[in-house]
Parts: sequence; structure tokens; C-alpha cells
Amino acid sequence: MNVGRYTIRVEHRPRMRRLRLVGGAAAALLAMAIVAVPAGAASNGSAIGTVTVAVRSVSVSPDAFSYDNCTSNGTPVVGLVVPHGVCSTAPQALTLTLGAVPSHLQVAATSFTPSDGGNAWGLCSTGVYGPSPGICSVQLAPVTYAPGTDEAVLDVFEYDSGTQTQDLEICNCVPFFSWDPTAGLLPGGFTDSASAQVTGPATSTDPSVTFSNTITWIATP
Repeated sequence: MNVGRYTIRVEHRPRMRRLRLVGGAAAALLAMAIVAVPAGAASNGSAIGTVTVAVRSVSVSPDAFSYDNCTSNGTPVVGLVVPHGVCSTAPQALTLTLGAVPSHLQVAATSFTPSDGGNAWGLCSTGVYGPSPGICSVQLAPVTYAPGTDEAVLDVFEYDSGTQTQDLEICNCVPFFSWDPTAGLLPGGFTDSASAQVTGPATSTDPSVTFSNTITWIATP
């Protein structure tokens, strides 16, 4: 039977298959070499250090008060009389206590703001404690002044062992006044007392019947 001519072709590629195996094995060995950690490698240790900063502070008690002891030309009255009436707190009405850090003590104050938010009374100086850019506008004598329109004088008094020892006349012209600039640092936990007095304006352009201000003490290096 004649089935015709035919050819059988057999392909055999053993060498190429061996190359693939060898290439895969080499890649695996290379990867292991990259990620391996040498035996006996050093390990670093660390620790976090924390330091607490000492904070200067002063507390005031009570945190609200009234200028309720009032006089006009030396006569007791109810409320501040305009012009130039005087009202004060009780003596030693405020207690000041320093925090644990030895400090100097300074004091400042805001203007007197009316309850309706209108024209405030700015703080000025009578000139008794030396020339000042915040001098009051009413001149009483060559070196003495009184508050004019929408001006007021604020005195803050310090007491030592129950005796008044210092009068600081606060004005808007200086940010802070030293409690005692000649003294050294006050010890931590130091306590003292204070009172305050306001001398009213010659005239007020705001009709409010209540005015208020804030006195701030600050502990400094």
C-alpha cells in the first residue's frame, strides 16, 4: 500500500530547559544574599529624656472685688462722685500668692470700661511719682495733676505684715510696674496683700452707672 512520503520531525531542547533551571536558581540565591543579615550585627539602644520647665505664677484671691468705700471731699458717700470722687476697696482686700518659683512681682491694669461698652476712662498719673507721658490733663499745681474728661487715677497699695508699705500709681503709659524693683527675688510661696483705689474723672461722656477694670499681677524673673 502506498501511503505516500512522510517525514517525522522530533525536536529535543534539553539544553534550553537546563538553562532556565540554572537561571531561576541563581535569582533565588541572589535574593537570599540581598536580604540576609550578617551574623553578629550590632543593635543600637536609645532612651528618651524629659525635663519639666519651672513655671512662674501668682494667684489672686478673690478674683472679683468692688470699689465700695467712697468719699467726696472726705465725706463718705454711696458710689463714685463726679468730679474727682474717690472709691477704694477695703484694706488688704486682695491676697497674692506666688507659685513655687522665686520671682519678682509686677502689676498692671486696664482702663475703666462702662457697662454699655461706650467711652472708657483711661488711666493717668497725677505726677506725684515723677514725669510720665500718661500725665492727667487737669493741672492742680506745678507738679500735681488730676484726671480730666474720661480719665481716672488708679492706686494699688501693697501691705507687708499688715502695714501699707508701697503705693503704685498705675497708668496706661507703662505696661507693668514693679512691686518692689529694689528688692531681690521673692521666695516661692510668698504671700502678700493689696488694695486698690480709684479717683474719678472731672467729667464722663458715658452715662453708664457702673464701670469696671482688671488689675493683673505677673511673676517675672
